[in-house]
Amino acid sequence: MTGTKERSFLFGTDASACAGPGKRFGFYLWNFGILLLSAAGLCFLSLLLGIGTGGRVLLIDYLRHPLIFFLNFLPIFLFELLMFCLINRSWASFLATAVVFITASVGNYFKLEFRDDPFMFSDISAIHTALGVSSGYNITITRRIAICLICIVIGTLFMYFFVRGRAKGSFRIAAAIVIAASVWPLWTLVYSSADIYNVKTENFDHVSRWEATDVFTSKGFVYPFIHSISAAIDTPPDGYDENLAENELSAYSDSDIPESKKVNILTIQLEAFADLTTVGLQGIDDIYADYHALEAESYTGNLMTNVFGGGTIDTERCFLTGYTQLKDYRRPVNSYVWYLREQGYTANGSHPCLRTFYNRYNVNRYLGFEDYLFTEGYYEKYGYPVTYDEEFFPDMLKFFKDDVADGKNVFSFNVTYQGHGPYSTDRLDWGDPVWDGDVSEYSYYVINNYLGSVKDTIERLCELKAELEAMDEPVVLVVYGDHKPWLGDNSVTYDELGINLDRSTTAGFKNYYSTRYLIWANDAAKEVCDNDFIGSGPDISPCYLMNVLFSQLGWDGPAYMKFMNDAQTFLPVINTSGFYLVDGEVTDSISGSLLDQKQTINKVQYYMRRNFKFSEVAS
Repeated sequence: MTGTKERSFLFGTDASACAGPGKRFGFYLWNFGILLLSAAGLCFLSLLLGIGTGGRVLLIDYLRHPLIFFLNFLPIFLFELLMFCLINRSWASFLATAVVFITASVGNYFKLEFRDDPFMFSDISAIHTALGVSSGYNITITRRIAICLICIVIGTLFMYFFVRGRAKGSFRIAAAIVIAASVWPLWTLVYSSADIYNVKTENFDHVSRWEATDVFTSKGFVYPFIHSISAAIDTPPDGYDENLAENELSAYSDSDIPESKKVNILTIQLEAFADLTTVGLQGIDDIYADYHALEAESYTGNLMTNVFGGGTIDTERCFLTGYTQLKDYRRPVNSYVWYLREQGYTANGSHPCLRTFYNRYNVNRYLGFEDYLFTEGYYEKYGYPVTYDEEFFPDMLKFFKDDVADGKNVFSFNVTYQGHGPYSTDRLDWGDPVWDGDVSEYSYYVINNYLGSVKDTIERLCELKAELEAMDEPVVLVVYGDHKPWLGDNSVTYDELGINLDRSTTAGFKNYYSTRYLIWANDAAKEVCDNDFIGSGPDISPCYLMNVLFSQLGWDGPAYMKFMNDAQTFLPVINTSGFYLVDGEVTDSISGSLLDQKQTINKVQYYMRRNFKFSEVAS
């Protein structure tokens, strides 16, 4: 009994109740030490969730690299200590910290599982969108998540009963001030440091340095998530000078579109549409036969996107702006849409999804669109969440024809929703199977449901082309896929199909990121542009697709487009993962004139984002 009483002081709430300095020291050591250990425990749980497909060997790698563990641990510990300063209860501080960091870690866990893409700071603005599309995925409490939940419950109860120490208000205020004061130097000197991120925390023993997702997961979750803030904030490039950037752009001049060469443009970005014959999948030639026939009548090429299995807005906004990297637009921004409006075009379009997804309702206006149709107010009549191409294409064509009949020059930009993953894994959603290969039952349903959707889209596309062909007015059709499809969690169906997605190889890089683009014209447009719109185009990033279109139309375009024409000559593919295609081969390292060109591109694009040039059109 005496021993129990001797130890009970540890579990009290007030150090002043402890007899003697030794017990007071023990009281502080116990309470602070458990707070420290609990933060370390949460760090370990976050790392457990953050290993992605790396397995336990990656978890061991974290522990073998003390700096990686420390950089993940420190924000958790400081946050828990700050919570204690505010709440003055260890158990509540631990629980609040767990809710914040483990919830984010679970989000990262599922995003890695479904998209092979980590949860980054820029994704916070798309949380509503992610929740909206998550219902189609199989979100369950896995073993790892269950372990985390059990540990959090046990930890909270333990601290509630045995870690009850409280601190004086003066101490808590002082500690909170110190923590707050440490944020800026920690960010500027440590967490935003490219040297620490790229060199001092290198951890590629069991993951690939060539894959952006692997680079992220090799460093845990909390640390790379915080580091990703630097990419989300539109900061000036190194060496940026506004006058120099303006001078760089002033070497080019804006050109008007001749009235005699104006045509109507109908653009369709197809959700997850990809030609799987290009990656070696056998037995599907019949499915793509009509699409290949359309390509034979068009100017075509490979679009090397920045995303895989998701990230639709990256492709669409890079196309519309000509920028190499997606940014979070909160005000009017220079785009090719604004240029077309300045040239007398009406700019509109449609997407059969909620207008809040990716903030399209606002951002599309910032990009220059006068009118845009969404589920709310229009497509809801077809049912939510999916409006199929069977309804979407005829409506799109009707609105386009109505505008053309009114004598307008039309730029119509439309984004489909059919084909969005995930696809059913236990039933056929498109009738009879269209492919019968040697794969698991899971992948059999995945690939047949994807190809069934593709087959239907191709049918609608050919019907649309026939309607445009019959029009007297000049019409140019632009069609491209936004990214490769989701084919099973962790890309399991790709693996079973034997499709190489190893981004360290040129073939795997192209298989992972490429979709197809085509530019087709009716006879009236061919006559106006004096071009047959047939041939093979270059492999390009989405930021160059409008350049290719203008070239086929015989338009010179604005000064920025001319600048990007020159950039395309040197760097036709600039991937946001840090890779390039140079002379047809993938590389993550450029130097000399290529590096100078890339740095100039960054500076000019930053200047363009900061200096809106179409105020008169927007007013």
